[in-house]
Amino acid sequence: MGVELNPPALDEIEISIFGPGYGESIAIHVCCGDWILIDSCIDQESKLPAPIAYFRKLGIDPEKAVRQVIATHWHDDHVRGIADLLDKCKTAEFVLSGALRTEEFFKVVMLGQKAYKSVSGPGTDEMSRVFEILKGRNKKKLASADKVLWKRTATAGSGEVPVEVWSLSPSDDSITRALAAIAFILPTELAPIRRVADLSPNHAAVVVWVKVGDQRILLGSDLEETNEGWTTILSSTTRPDGAASVFKIPHHGSKTAHHADVWTKMLHTVSFAALTPFVRGSVRLPTQGDVTRITALSQNAFATASPVSRRKRRDPAVEKTIREIVKSIHTVPLSTGQVRFRRITSTESSVWEVSLINGASKLSECLTG
Repeated sequence: MGVELNPPALDEIEISIFGPGYGESIAIHVCCGDWILIDSCIDQESKLPAPIAYFRKLGIDPEKAVRQVIATHWHDDHVRGIADLLDKCKTAEFVLSGALRTEEFFKVVMLGQKAYKSVSGPGTDEMSRVFEILKGRNKKKLASADKVLWKRTATAGSGEVPVEVWSLSPSDDSITRALAAIAFILPTELAPIRRVADLSPNHAAVVVWVKVGDQRILLGSDLEETNEGWTTILSSTTRPDGAASVFKIPHHGSKTAHHADVWTKMLHTVSFAALTPFVRGSVRLPTQGDVTRITALSQNAFATASPVSRRKRRDPAVEKTIREIVKSIHTVPLSTGQVRFRRITSTESSVWEVSLINGASKLSECLTG
């Protein structure tokens, strides 16, 4: 039996997490018709940015409803379609990591736009289009540790509902290291052009904290942990207080983004968690070990899609010929999975309702094989 797709009530919080197996996007209804969108992936059926495809089904006009579009970092699986997303959200403010603030990053993007193959790619192509869109808007904000990105108080139901959207990262040190890495990419007159490499570990991603009434939501992006990422957030004395009841698990559930204290110090004992899997070539996230670790921490953990790439068996000779021609093979799911959390703010006894859409499932049911 399918899930009925209807817009949330004005006094209802919604967190929808989209992920087809390669890509991630989040849409948050913070009450009273206001939405925050984080990152972008492509809906496999409509070929539109996933939140836009969802809004069409709900009858929501993104030009009127979306207050902010946040790009947590410039990896391809988080920014595919983000230029189209921003273009359709014409009144929205654009937020990007403070690590992407300088002229150096702009130059990298422009190099990609000018067809320097070594720096060109989907990530830089999307960001170059974003920069073109922003030329006609004076609506850009940089995210950094413990910064309020957006706030307002609205009337929902019988009372006022305060809303705050915070960035918890990147830290000053992470920004400094990321900018140094970006500067290193830039070619000089005598030096060869260097390839744009993903920053690893990822400490420049924007972790988002949302407060709606008495509810907190922690959205972990792809922030990794090597005594700097999550450790820095946990040790901060200026981050917002409280414990989150919904957690978007960072970096597709990978152990590189795990910090035990996040689960004990930043989340409620009984919290809801969700992740988007990563299926690309030989890489599968989460691993079976990741699934075991996360489900031991939360009985209410979900995945937007299976981390297993299921392909139809071919004749061995045909398979051999294909592998001689292409570097890697991966199967893109036919639909974009969605984990949707909803909760009424105006009723103290309300609880989170979870809907699993287009193949999303409990994480405990995911087998990585």
